[in-house]
Amino acid sequence: GYLQCVAAALYPFYFTTISKYIVDTQLSLSTNALIFASTLYVLGFFLMLISNNIKYEFRRNPLQPSLSNLDSMPTFHGKKLLVSSVWGVVRHPNYVGDILIHIALALPGILSQQYVAAVPALLTIALLLHRAWRDHARCRRRYGAAW
Repeated sequence: GYLQCVAAALYPFYFTTISKYIVDTQLSLSTNALIFASTLYVLGFFLMLISNNIKYEFRRNPLQPSLSNLDSMPTFHGKKLLVSSVWGVVRHPNYVGDILIHIALALPGILSQQYVAAVPALLTIALLLHRAWRDHARCRRRYGAAW
């Protein structure tokens, strides 16, 4: 509801604000810091992309042949929960990927002690952690012991 509307209104300014601040303050980082932040971003992006694609395909058609190697657990509601692949390691790998992306975006500001540049990413991380906590509680109520 409300959070989605606020996020949709502010999101276009989010990445440009960080980039503009870095350019305006002529922030400079070591090559190693930039490589680390870039690697973390790419890792988070692919983790989020892969986990969301697996979840989407599994929800759309759990009997799809390309998903036959994935283990799942039946729930009391007749649905199935993924318990293998990235979903077998972490309960919300899509959120973990998103959080890694935002840590990578916050790193330039944190490493250069220009914390203003890190604020948008850190606020987004806080919102993602809160959303993961809410989803976890909702899934625990919905799926019971299967969760």
